[in-house]
Amino acid sequence: MKFKILLPVLLCLFVTSNCVAQDIHFTQHYNTPMSVSPALTGIFNGDQRYIGAGRGQWYTADAPYTTFHGSFDQKVYNKKLGKGFLGVGGALNYDRSGDSRLALIQVNLAGSYTYVLDPENLVTGGLMLGAGQRSFDMAGLRWGSQHNGELFDPATASGESFNESGYIYPDFGVGINYRAQKTDKRTHIDIGVAAFHLHQPNQSFDDQGVSKLQPKYSIYANQLYQLRPKLDFYLNGLAQLQDKYFEGVIGAGGRFHLDQRRGKELALQAGLAYRLNEIGDAAILAVEGHYQYWRLGVSYDINVSEYRIASNRNGGPEVTLRYIIKFVKPIPVFRICPII
Repeated sequence: MKFKILLPVLLCLFVTSNCVAQDIHFTQHYNTPMSVSPALTGIFNGDQRYIGAGRGQWYTADAPYTTFHGSFDQKVYNKKLGKGFLGVGGALNYDRSGDSRLALIQVNLAGSYTYVLDPENLVTGGLMLGAGQRSFDMAGLRWGSQHNGELFDPATASGESFNESGYIYPDFGVGINYRAQKTDKRTHIDIGVAAFHLHQPNQSFDDQGVSKLQPKYSIYANQLYQLRPKLDFYLNGLAQLQDKYFEGVIGAGGRFHLDQRRGKELALQAGLAYRLNEIGDAAILAVEGHYQYWRLGVSYDINVSEYRIASNRNGGPEVTLRYIIKFVKPIPVFRICPII
């Protein structure tokens, strides 16, 4: 594959409908790959990968969102797999939002198989199986029936009742990823699609009601392009569609390698991004520090939508931390794992 900066491809990801995604999301989607597609399980330069991420939003608007993500994945080698290898892993997501303290806990297991077409082209298929729990707390909610005509009276009965304040549901997702890379450079690109909630699990808190969680589709492209021996350019984009809702993030920036000596690798990265939806949403500043097998990313959303009046332009800080372990492998095993 001839590597070029694929700006037209990324722009095409976002020529679509409108509004806001319903599932949890991360600005640094490229640093939380298992939340984007199960086909990204095991797609990294190393053998084991640990990732933690935390995000906060709307604290100044008195309607806070808090989201956490933790994941682990690794490669599995076996001679019987021929020109390929497996990826296995798991992820834990937690999200809480609003006055109702609406909470989501997800536990997911993922597996993938990567077929090595040649050292510079790999295709991966992935499957995710998991379960989610949603719950809420009525204590923080106010209802119109509790207003007596002059003021709000919390002692007045709300007249609302629910059969349950929490439920558990099964979930699964599928994805496919294509990676092209230069084996003699840092240049590479991942392009893929994924689908979640295809069985549309019921999300109703009333056991007599039906409120289906609509399927979510993800389209993404993440590219790193080596411009100079010490300088890289990156470009990434993610589009997520769920029913009539749409959210997209597109970003670009540079990475400078301060030290490339083995065991002392050090690089700094900085870039800008923009979140797209019906209301415009946010401009994003993002920086990262890379040291050996550690990566620390910090980003901040600056609200630019009409909601900025309530938020005072404050959006959401996000922090990600990644650690990769590399094992020493026999030469025949090493040759089937050419991921840069």
